[in-house]
Amino acid sequence: MTADAIGSVVLALVVGVVGIVVGRIYESDAADRRMDLSERQLRAGFHTTIDRMKEGRAKEREYGQELTGALDEAREEVAVKQRRVRGLLTEARRWKAIAASLGWKRETRESERSE
Repeated sequence: MTADAIGSVVLALVVGVVGIVVGRIYESDAADRRMDLSERQLRAGFHTTIDRMKEGRAKEREYGQELTGALDEAREEVAVKQRRVRGLLTEARRWKAIAASLGWKRETRESERSE
């Protein structure tokens, strides 16, 4: 083999090795970019999930407050009606006592039938 042939073979080997190294570096960079992209996508997905969970909790709190408000209103309405009924019963008892003091007797349907 001549020196030129040996030099050509060595040059081809060096170029091949450099090409392989550069190719591996490029593949590694591409893989890193894909990993970065998938990491960004994962982070975005996690953030989206977390945001949805926060929105859900906020809605639950809002609905809870609305239900509590409605329950408070219903309780107040019931209390007003109970006071009204108690007032009517008190008034009825008072009139019953007045009627009894005047000697009036209660008329019943049975007494009407027997007559």
